[in-house]
Amino acid sequence: TLKMYDNEAGIGGGILLDGANLYIHDGEFYGNKALDTYPTNIFSSGAGGAFCLVMDRGDSHHNDSVFPANFYMYGGDIHDNSASNHGGGLFVAKNTEHPLMGVPHITIKGGNMHDNEAEKGNGGGVYADAGCIFYMADTLNNVGYIQNNIAKLSGGGVYLTDAKFTIEAETYTARERNPQIGRA
Repeated sequence: TLKMYDNEAGIGGGILLDGANLYIHDGEFYGNKALDTYPTNIFSSGAGGAFCLVMDRGDSHHNDSVFPANFYMYGGDIHDNSASNHGGGLFVAKNTEHPLMGVPHITIKGGNMHDNEAEKGNGGGVYADAGCIFYMADTLNNVGYIQNNIAKLSGGGVYLTDAKFTIEAETYTARERNPQIGRA
């Protein structure tokens, strides 16, 4: 089983994808940290404790991609990761000013996301914006869950803006903590 742990970066503590697809079949991702080390005008600085998927980050250091970044997880465990800002476990965003960009997709089937933290921002487990499509479902052998994630601001478990969230599950646990706003 793949394990990725105890990594640190300014954007995407474990993995940064810029206009790419990531497919995970099982695996464990923990103890990764996204630190707020980029200038304040870079929105994704300190975002995505375990994973950061972006398209056209808008900085001068990287090529601008017009392809959507997509995240597919089948089984596996994302836990105990942290982001200085948004998306303790997973951060997905795109530059909405680019007219040719596709819509990012997040698919989690039977995967678990727990005990992640967005220290100063939104989305303790997941932060997704810009028309993202988020689909979560159980599988025959695994019940997926998002639980015990913490966000300083909003969305202890999941924070979505201008996004679509679909859950197909027999069991779903909603016990997310947000010390300032309440439960997500």
